[in-house]
Amino acid sequence: MLRFDQRSTTTVRHRRQEQPHERHRLGPPQGPQARVAEGRFWNGTQTLLLTTVGRVSGNPVRTPLIYGEDQGRYLVVASNGGDTAHPLWYRNLSAHPEVRIQVGPKIVQGVARTASSEERAGLWPVMVGHWPAYDEYQAKTDREIPIVVIEPVAP
Repeated sequence: MLRFDQRSTTTVRHRRQEQPHERHRLGPPQGPQARVAEGRFWNGTQTLLLTTVGRVSGNPVRTPLIYGEDQGRYLVVASNGGDTAHPLWYRNLSAHPEVRIQVGPKIVQGVARTASSEERAGLWPVMVGHWPAYDEYQAKTDREIPIVVIEPVAP
């Protein structure tokens, strides 16, 4: 299992059309940012911090995302705000599916995979329940917006 060094974790800052729910400023967060930085809440919905390994750089990259849960698994949506391209963090998962997530003070190692079309059909309403704009994002793009399932693994 891949281990992440928290000191070397970088934050995504250079993607096309950054979305507020996907952006995080490195440094000691304060006020509402502190809750997002620890993977808690943003605009009334729950968030986690997803750490992936950059497919090009090989460096850890941390991204705050809205999440849901299903049968002990964590779910995140690779919406990129309805853009035609997948978000960078999703493309990183193709090369390195090992991830780390932080929900509040809890840090979990996991393996990420894209939900099958059949799985997605059942999980999409769960995620739209957390963030209704996902339906709008899907309407804006021709690509099927993926749902990523993160299966926790023992440390």
